Amino acid sequence: MVKKIAFIFILIPGFLFGQSKKLEIGLSVGNNGQLESILSDFYTFNYYYYYYNNSKYNNTQKSIKYTASARYFFNDHLSLRLKLGKTNRRNFQSINSSPINYEDFDARQTVTNINPSICFSKKINNFEIMTGIEIPFIKVGDFIAKSSYKVKPDSVTLTKDIETNYKTSGGFVFGLNNFIGFKYHFTNWLNIGTEINYGFMFANLGGKYTRKSTDAISPNTNSSYEVDKKFKKTFFSPPEVSFGVFIQLGRQRVKT
Repeated sequence: MVKKIAFIFILIPGFLFGQSKKLEIGLSVGNNGQLESILSDFYTFNYYYYYYNNSKYNNTQKSIKYTASARYFFNDHLSLRLKLGKTNRRNFQSINSSPINYEDFDARQTVTNINPSICFSKKINNFEIMTGIEIPFIKVGDFIAKSSYKVKPDSVTLTKDIETNYKTSGGFVFGLNNFIGFKYHFTNWLNIGTEINYGFMFANLGGKYTRKSTDAISPNTNSSYEVDKKFKKTFFSPPEVSFGVFIQLGRQRVKT
C-alpha cells in the first residue's frame, strides 16, 4: 500500500509539469453580453421606469458571469474546450415618491451554461491568438421578484403595507458561436487572456407569469393573477467579453 501511494505522488509532479502540455484550466469573469438585452426585454427589470428622473430614485443592477474552463490539447494548434458558466442577475430599485410613501423592487435570476468548443490557436513569442467554434447550451432560471409598498404618515404609524411576489418561468437558449481570444503567457504554465464571443442563437423563454399581492393592513384586498407569457426568438447575439487567468498542466517548469 505504501509503495502504491508513493508511486501516485511520483506521478503527480510528472503530470503537472511534464515535457508536453496536455491540459489547461481557467477561471474568468465577464458580462452576460450575448443574452442580457434579450432577458431584460422579456423579464422586465425596469419596474419604476416612470421615476427615472426623480432624485430619490435608486436603481442597482448586476449581471456578472463567472466561468470555469478546461482545455485539452491535441497539439500546439488544435484543442478541445469545455466551459461551465453561471450568471447571477439582480436588480434592486427603490423610490420615495413622497415623504410618506416607500417602495422597492428586488428581482433575481440565475443563468447557467455549458459550452463545448473546438479551438485553433497560434502562438507568437509570449502571445497566443485563438479562435474556434462553440456550441452554447444555456439554462435560464425562473425570474423571481418581490415589490414592497408602504405608507407611513409618521415614524410609528403604518397605514399601508403591500407585498407583491412575481414569478415568470425560465427557459433555454442554444446556438452556434464564434470566438476570438488573446492571451499573454508569463511562463510556460501561467497566462492571462481576454475573449470575445458572438453567434447565432435561438431562445425559448417563459411559460407562466404569476403575481400575488398581500396587504398586511387590509387582507381583504389580497389578489392573485396568472397568465401565459412566452417568448421565442432567433437572433444574432451582441458580443460577450470575458477576462481570465489560466494554468497549463503537464508542462515542464521554467528554470530560474
